[in-house]
Amino acid sequence: MLPVVIGTHPDRTAWLTDCLTSIQATTDREVLIHHTGGYEVAALRHGMAHADRFLFLHDSVTILDPLFWSVIDRFRTPAWLSGHPPMFMGIHHTSSLEPILDRYPAEQSKEDAIRIEAELPGLLTYTTIWPDITDRTALRTEERHGRNNLVIGNHLWEKHKGTWR
Repeated sequence: MLPVVIGTHPDRTAWLTDCLTSIQATTDREVLIHHTGGYEVAALRHGMAHADRFLFLHDSVTILDPLFWSVIDRFRTPAWLSGHPPMFMGIHHTSSLEPILDRYPAEQSKEDAIRIEAELPGLLTYTTIWPDITDRTALRTEERHGRNNLVIGNHLWEKHKGTWR
């Protein structure tokens, strides 16, 4: 089974707990957690150090249905989870990702991460599993863990986005 890498930060315990609870309720696969900073580039590098293939998720993702994993496990090639911007989330292969991430320093600011988030889909032309999931097709806005979120997703998974305006 494809392992999962979750990117988080030490001050996001509530988000991580929600994410892990949803994963544990829907699958028994290996979960690797990157919580030592560096934003998504560092989390992706953490995944590459542990697996040739992995699924990267943000800690603000909730898996709603075990069928999510059936869809994910059908993909043998790299794939983004959602439409533009895919927020780094997807099935990554170290061989595809490593040459691209070598362009970026290990430590990032939030502004760097947002810029790279916009650049990466042009550099990694992956298939998109759910291209219709975008900010424009958001399900709702919702207050959660002290912030207003744009909630995107479908009946299988949701992502709470805090940076969306």
